[in-house]
Amino acid sequence: RDDLWLRSAEMANTACARLAAGLREAGAQFMSEPQANMIFAAFPRAAHRRLHDAGAAYYIWEGALEGDDPAEMLTARLVCDWSATDEDVDRFIGLVKG
Repeated sequence: RDDLWLRSAEMANTACARLAAGLREAGAQFMSEPQANMIFAAFPRAAHRRLHDAGAAYYIWEGALEGDDPAEMLTARLVCDWSATDEDVDRFIGLVKG
């Protein structure tokens, strides 16, 4: 009703674009260019551990959180929804950067 679905999609896509830009700045590698509200990005295990310890909830697509090499790149599937705030995204990016 009243294009709620469209506004919700725009909010999710905007949050994801902010996330993609921050991850790119942090040195993440993308499996494909982000186009909507889902990203497949690889960044170091150490960053995943910081995120996990802080309570971030997402799926590690390739690799395992457990392991000896903190620099090993693990690919995550990250999805933003309509409720993701700039503060949420910025905190996530900050944790990736360390």
